[in-house]
Amino acid sequence: MSKFKIGDKVRIREDLNEYNFHDIIPEMLKYAGKEFEIIDIRYNAIFGECYVLNDVNYFWYGDALELVNESEIKILGVDYTTNTLKIEESVSQKVRGFEIVSDEFRKHPNVDIRIPTRATSESAGYDISTPIDIKIPPHGISEAIQTDIKAYMLYNEYLEIVPRSSIGFKKGLMLVNTCGIIDSDYYGNPDNDGNIGFKFKNLTDKTVEIKAGERILQGIFKKYLLADEDNCNIIRKSGIGSSGTK
Repeated sequence: MSKFKIGDKVRIREDLNEYNFHDIIPEMLKYAGKEFEIIDIRYNAIFGECYVLNDVNYFWYGDALELVNESEIKILGVDYTTNTLKIEESVSQKVRGFEIVSDEFRKHPNVDIRIPTRATSESAGYDISTPIDIKIPPHGISEAIQTDIKAYMLYNEYLEIVPRSSIGFKKGLMLVNTCGIIDSDYYGNPDNDGNIGFKFKNLTDKTVEIKAGERILQGIFKKYLLADEDNCNIIRKSGIGSSGTK
């Protein structure tokens, strides 16, 4: 059984050294005490399973890692016999969801950004709103608009971005790339912190206007499958188009 699982938040042990841990080289010591997420598990014939961490170009064995628990304290009341608080502690862990990008990557710092939500209990998509007014001329294309929202998910998932039905049927708009694919490693990238952006194309003969705050897109979390003999281990280093064209 694996010591850790994909999605676990772990900390590189602070007492990390080259002598008492498996396959540690000097370049890895700078990560001691830092926290990462496990995004893949590999197997070594000698030492067994090793782990791939986000934003780190090394394989790590379990003896160099320790699990980070994010505890939530809930106050239940007061025990008057001992004059102490009665509490309940639970461990929570992020799996998938949305966040506002870091302040330095905000394109609309003065806008109250809405975290995407579902419209009903059985909706598949999370509605995403435009942070600004949009005006698109007939058969024209909008500017690139950043939502100031980023999405996190497990390593084997992605977020599909599609227009809401009303955007296509009522306003005659479509995404210029038909649909957007947000990979798990797009989250927190150094170029834009994972800021989700979009462009619309106007298919009509009229100017289309959308007001700030209007729900325009849907984000749907999905899993993907890998082909046989897929051994890709390249780590994303930047934002849009970072994997190149060849």
